Amino acid sequence: YLNGAKWATSDITSIDRALPAAMTDAPLNNVLLQYFPGHASISSKFLGSQKLAVTVPKTFTRDDVNPILESLNNANKLKGVDSNTVVCLFLPPGTILEDTAAGGVGHLKGDDDEDSSLEGLGGYHGSAHVGSRVIYFAVGVYSQRTKKLRNGIPFWPDPWKNICATFYHELVEARTDPDVEERSEEHTSELQSRFG
Repeated sequence: YLNGAKWATSDITSIDRALPAAMTDAPLNNVLLQYFPGHASISSKFLGSQKLAVTVPKTFTRDDVNPILESLNNANKLKGVDSNTVVCLFLPPGTILEDTAAGGVGHLKGDDDEDSSLEGLGGYHGSAHVGSRVIYFAVGVYSQRTKKLRNGIPFWPDPWKNICATFYHELVEARTDPDVEERSEEHTSELQSRFG
């Protein structure tokens, strides 16, 4: 939970209970088995959460992901994280999320056309190269509707429910398509070499 001081304990408690429950739900996981032929089951293990004193900019972009993961890695806050782990970056209330990148990481394009949480973007997933490691991540906005702001996908009045729905979606996509950014960059390079 980035900028942890801004997070209500009740939201964290609810998310930490509901999201792992969804990820380990047998009927939901059985639906995913179609993507893993030959496997009898799918499993998931929650490694716990941390409130982090990481200040985030008012608008959080793809360029902000790698430096945060690098700082967490350098501070030994990613113990137990391996190539089968997705690090979830929960943005605090009021932060705008964009999928744009100016620093050469690449522009994320998935099945959603929204570039900003003000346009309905809830989150995205990808991979970050930190030293010799590849760290998989999902980042999501604090989806809520207020008198001044409609941010993310505020389907329910309780933001924590919206956050769980977004991260469940991103974690399932990370299970079935973890290297989405790698493939996008390869595809872009292939198109550039083919068509100039």
